[in-house]
Amino acid sequence: MADTGAARSTARTLERRRATPEGAARLGVVVAAGAALCFTRTDPVGALAGSALLGAVLFCDVARARMRSHRRGVPAPWLVAMLSQLREYVVYLGLAVGGALAGVPGSWGWAAGALVALALRDSLLSSRDREGALRVLAFPQPVRFLVIAVAATLWDPRAAFAAVITGCVLAVTAVLVHPAGSRR
Repeated sequence: MADTGAARSTARTLERRRATPEGAARLGVVVAAGAALCFTRTDPVGALAGSALLGAVLFCDVARARMRSHRRGVPAPWLVAMLSQLREYVVYLGLAVGGALAGVPGSWGWAAGALVALALRDSLLSSRDREGALRVLAFPQPVRFLVIAVAATLWDPRAAFAAVITGCVLAVTAVLVHPAGSRR
């Protein structure tokens, strides 16, 4: 997501209200919970609202990145990382519940498969040098959220989970095929 004037002004507003980057990360979890709640609906309105809220989660990330954290002390990067993972798990929960309520067969199995694929991707990519890797090949969270938003809006939760699994498999494959990253 591009660094916009809206993100800069939001960051300034958060700073004036004495918010920290960790507070902005917590806000992202709350917005993700709203997206998950929308994804539990079994109609297109729920999918569209959930997708819009996923965009708002990513906007929170951009605003958090624009905050001048040195003014408030040292941020806790581990807390931000944990909250980032938590919000994704909450979204998956909402998709699985929505799929189950809509009668999509195997919603919980697809959710479990997506979590396993994500865990494998995260463990492999965190153990490797990722410098110079393309955004898209590493399948970072913003790309995963975009994939979820499109698949959940156009199809159903099963398609969203299948897309996440496929993206994670491609990311793992890219690292295994070219494990040295961009070293030349």
